[in-house]
Amino acid sequence: MRRTTESVTSRCHVHEPSVHLSTDASRKRICRQYWKNWSRNCRLHGLRQAGLPKWSDRQPSVPGRRATPLLHWDLPYPEQRIRVCAVNFLNTSPLVWGMLHGAERGVFDLSFRVPSACAEEVSAGNADIGIIPSIELNRHEYGRVHGLGIACRGAVRSILLISKTPFPKIATLAADTSSRTSVMLAQIILARRYGTKPRVIGHRPQFQQMLAAADAALIIGDPALHLDPATAGPHVLDLGAEWHDMTRLPMVFAIWAGTRSVITPEVQSIFHASYGFGRDHIEDIIRAEADPRGIPRELARQYLRNHIVSELGPAEYQGLELFLEYARSATIISGQDAGAAAGIRDA
Repeated sequence: MRRTTESVTSRCHVHEPSVHLSTDASRKRICRQYWKNWSRNCRLHGLRQAGLPKWSDRQPSVPGRRATPLLHWDLPYPEQRIRVCAVNFLNTSPLVWGMLHGAERGVFDLSFRVPSACAEEVSAGNADIGIIPSIELNRHEYGRVHGLGIACRGAVRSILLISKTPFPKIATLAADTSSRTSVMLAQIILARRYGTKPRVIGHRPQFQQMLAAADAALIIGDPALHLDPATAGPHVLDLGAEWHDMTRLPMVFAIWAGTRSVITPEVQSIFHASYGFGRDHIEDIIRAEADPRGIPRELARQYLRNHIVSELGPAEYQGLELFLEYARSATIISGQDAGAAAGIRDA
């Protein structure tokens, strides 16, 4: 069956959602379009509407919260839904919490990958919208969900560069290559602040093996939260703190981006509603996510409340543009395209 994304969302250039746009109205508008598509398919294929679940069969996932029509139903043609690829790290949980547990559940066809794989899914056309590593914005002119992403305004805690030698003497860097943005950020900081350009070796996020293979290791995401920066090694950099010290600007690691025609104001409002639900249920996220990930609850609380920034403002976008400019400069010097500029070689 042919995809019908274009019939679900109008083809228009991405822009910031109007402050007058009602998220309830926009959700209902998209749901009405899904209903029309479903009814049309019933007529074309002789399907019986009797198979649809009753209202009483599906309850809101949060007590006291009214379910929105269609949002909690398992749609009979999931390929008609907008395909969204998210990152499977703790820092993404607030952004997708509404899609998983709130009124936005079921609107999108949601999947999870590591950041680099998420970018590849969108680039290959296997996802319509994804959490895109910032570095990819130098390669693709994606539409963007305005105002949301993964950023920090100082120490980030989950992107650590740990070295056996003083930073100016690092010659080889074993990098967890699941985030190209973090690899490029490490190279920018090491070159601009410490005057070194190490050879980057791609490696699985296995801390001890990484340090055995290179002078330094770059650990990102949840694996970094399993380490204590105070005892992880003789020389440790928090790359969020280093970027802020160097530029006095926030660092943006990833944003929601993808196919321009899909990212309508209505779709953007659903992403914002999902994050708003997550922001209001941080303690629920901690209770549900910290223990299975092997992260102490208090660390998860400090991380989500004090380190990770999900709402992007002017300063975040200024920091993003500066990072992309530095990345382009590194690309020109190395003679590589923006994606290959991370210089990754497999271990």
